[in-house]
Amino acid sequence: MFYSPWLFPIYKYNGAKNDIETHKTPTIMIILTCVIVLMWGILTSVYVKPVWVGVCITIVAEVFIIQLSIYLIYSGSAHK
Repeated sequence: MFYSPWLFPIYKYNGAKNDIETHKTPTIMIILTCVIVLMWGILTSVYVKPVWVGVCITIVAEVFIIQLSIYLIYSGSAHK
């Protein structure tokens, strides 16, 4: 695996082709999942009573997204 100092691009070596290929699918799926959880938290805060349940879910989702992004950025730059 070859990492950039940011989230993208990520490359992996394909031994069968003896070439380097982009490997974005896992990162895109993680970010997409985090965004879906964030949207679900926002919708929960609008439609579910008591209101604080949705707000708590949204806060937890935002913190998780930030921590995951920071982890991926620094783990990628640590492998250089």
